[in-house]
Amino acid sequence: MVVLETLEFDVSYTVVMGMTCVVFLFIFRLVCPAFSRCITDRYSSLPYYTRMEWDDRMISNVHVVVAVTLALYVLIFQRHLSNEPIWTESITARNTCAIVVGYMIADIIVMVVYCQLEGFWTFLLHHAVSMYAYVFIMSYGVLTYFSMIRLLAESSTPFVNQRWYLDTLGYPKNSKAVLINGISMLIMFFVSRILTMPWYWYRIWLVTGTEEALRLGHVMLIMYIPCLVLDAFNVYWFYKMSRGAIKVLRSIN
Repeated sequence: MVVLETLEFDVSYTVVMGMTCVVFLFIFRLVCPAFSRCITDRYSSLPYYTRMEWDDRMISNVHVVVAVTLALYVLIFQRHLSNEPIWTESITARNTCAIVVGYMIADIIVMVVYCQLEGFWTFLLHHAVSMYAYVFIMSYGVLTYFSMIRLLAESSTPFVNQRWYLDTLGYPKNSKAVLINGISMLIMFFVSRILTMPWYWYRIWLVTGTEEALRLGHVMLIMYIPCLVLDAFNVYWFYKMSRGAIKVLRSIN
């Protein structure tokens, strides 16, 4: 008979989460506008909501650099997590999850208050599903290894944002900059979001049904439900990107 483990909620990581949210809002409101005016004169002439989305995508890029760097550090240098991926704790991984949740809360605030984004509800669902999993992981210290694998998917985000920047600045769709970024975006999206799926689900298959997994009780559903939803998003988005890339290449030919 498997005895369910008693999980203890660690409130200290919610402090990291809250501080991260405040920092990203500060960057959004003060740092991004000042930096954007320095790198291009076009920024000041953009419509208000376009500038807000510009700054929102900039903090998105900052988040990716921080989160993916920390995830790679954990996966490369804390190899012991791979041996026991369910119960082995990593302070670095838990702080990384707290940073991710803090950023997502800030991003939702920005989207609601400052932006008029197309597909807002899709982004909100994506963030809600991700936050549901990362809050559990940062608070209880379980499944940290799997959370770091999932974070690698964010590596493609800067290329998606760059496509929006180029379009906003008026670059033609057949320009060299747009084509290079488009190809890079498609490759990185495939590598970071599609190719990581077999790795993740293989590792999940290895622990499914084991005593370590069953000790989690209902918490083990975090390994399955949020990731299935996110992978469905990723497959759909990759399908749309691929169709767009084929359309552009045909127009060039």
